[in-house]
Amino acid sequence: MIKPYFRAASSFFELRRYKDAVKKCDAGLEVDPSCDELKQLRITALAEIDKIQKSNISEKYQKSKELDAVLDLCEKKKIVLGKPLYEIPNVDAKFHFDADGIFHVPIILAYPEFRQTDIIRDAKEDDPLEAHLATVLEYKLPWDIEGFYDMESIECFIELNQIEPYRVVQGSTKQKKGLKKIDISKTILQILQTKGFVLPQVIEVLIVSRRSKFYPLFLKNSGLVA
Repeated sequence: MIKPYFRAASSFFELRRYKDAVKKCDAGLEVDPSCDELKQLRITALAEIDKIQKSNISEKYQKSKELDAVLDLCEKKKIVLGKPLYEIPNVDAKFHFDADGIFHVPIILAYPEFRQTDIIRDAKEDDPLEAHLATVLEYKLPWDIEGFYDMESIECFIELNQIEPYRVVQGSTKQKKGLKKIDISKTILQILQTKGFVLPQVIEVLIVSRRSKFYPLFLKNSGLVA
């Protein structure tokens, strides 16, 4: 009568479903409290659960230490880092510091007029933004039928205080949310250092053309921050 409980508990154990194994042992021990096999299996399953919990705590501690190290490096460069808002699909691109301490970050170029995007997988902190834009806009974009999106006509914006930072900057006050126009001749680092900008681990740059009919509507509804 007790064997079905032991077989089920053993199967759960082999599948590393240790909590289920303990439950099945408990159910069997209610039927036969003297069953040594179930008692031993229960002890072994509980030991495995304890081992996993300790490993998870250790892993979380290690990740916390790694995050603190990254935040320290960001702080030195006056970059305010926040949690990710989204991932770039099908692209292995993440912000990082290289061996020389140079900050690298992916950029999403968003064109709200057309609901289209381009991706810059790796922009270095000392790259001028306009250098990347010039590469993307070298040829007319396929959906830009009227040809309004060129280097002479575009304006670029980033969103301020889009998310909460991991660390509150000392002496800072709560800033307004909204879009801010950026100077594309500035370096990536200078843009990241914009007051009120919290990096969601990927820079999103909104691009509109002054020549487009969409432009005044965008400015009217965007909630620009001076």
